[in-house]
Amino acid sequence: MRTIAPSSRPPLTTLATVLALLAVDAAHAAEPQDVCKRAREQLGARQIERGMKPEDCQQALDAAEEERWQLWLDIAAADQLVGDSERAALSLNRFLVAADARPRPLSAQWVVARDQARADLARMDGELLQKKARVSITSTPEGADVTILGGGAVLLEKTPKTPLIAYFEPGSHTARLFLSATDATREITFTVRAGTALELVVDLRTGALAQTAVRERPGPRVLGQLPGLAGGDPTQPPIVAEPEPVEPEVSVVEPTVVIEDKTPDPDDEGPPIKPPGTPLGETLGTIGIAAGGAAIAIGTTFALVAAGLDDEAACKGTACEIDKALRARVRRDADVAWDRATGTLIVGTLLVAGGVAALFLLDDEGGSDTGTDVTLTPWLAPDGAGLGGHVRF
Repeated sequence: MRTIAPSSRPPLTTLATVLALLAVDAAHAAEPQDVCKRAREQLGARQIERGMKPEDCQQALDAAEEERWQLWLDIAAADQLVGDSERAALSLNRFLVAADARPRPLSAQWVVARDQARADLARMDGELLQKKARVSITSTPEGADVTILGGGAVLLEKTPKTPLIAYFEPGSHTARLFLSATDATREITFTVRAGTALELVVDLRTGALAQTAVRERPGPRVLGQLPGLAGGDPTQPPIVAEPEPVEPEVSVVEPTVVIEDKTPDPDDEGPPIKPPGTPLGETLGTIGIAAGGAAIAIGTTFALVAAGLDDEAACKGTACEIDKALRARVRRDADVAWDRATGTLIVGTLLVAGGVAALFLLDDEGGSDTGTDVTLTPWLAPDGAGLGGHVRF
């Protein structure tokens, strides 16, 4: 019988497996270094010291990114206060695109903020589409400078880059795209009508034919509902989420028949007879206090938003030069919010004081319970509050 000795040379499959494991180990060993290197490039050597653990470097990067998220949310809140829902929607979309693109799970706090921003953006997008059209411009490669010739759209930056989302007035518009890496330039002309969503895909690669370099396709029906809108394969059509039909709730109220006994009771003296109308002092006091309380609540909200914007605009050092223009705008928005807060708080205090005085000074003996009909309507606005109405004798 011949005995076959085991070979000392490993089979080829074993060698391939070992080499693959070594490559994976090398990739994992290089990945932490890349994280800390990227953190030092973005945040500076003062915040990212040599020898920091990779998880600490990643945490510092996430914290810096979340500061930018909060800044976009604060800017959107300030735009809503001044009635600029278009800029507010674009800022919320920037936050949602960045939050959806993070590969790591979000904290509970940011999950709540993301869901709230998604709902607010969907509402604002629906309101804007009643009079305008939403156009998204993407390019291959991405990062091309976009210039809207002749205006016609609100932009967050003076020269934004692709991918770009903006709202356009109905009609014809022209945009110029420039890719600095290859000096490629292309102008595109498109026509939109109110209530439509359009996506333009522009090919800026060398050799792209002018006849096929620009393609149009329908954009998402609701902005902010589709993660990854700014990325992905531009050759694939967008996925449109169809809203689920909602059955209307119908409530049936059965009529109630009440049979009253009309036989008079000789021992019953009946309810006391009161003059028609509402006491003037009670009406003025109640409405004044209610309107004043609402104005004070709104003023407090303005003050909190203004304080938050002041904190976001505060920055020292060379690192602040990156967002200098953006922080200046946030500082201006904070000044506007402080003016709103001061005016609304003053009006609210006066209304509460007047309401309390009316309750104590206008009594029944003073002629306030003589059948006077008073109709008062408080009004509140971002730039103040007041009280209007009429008195009928």
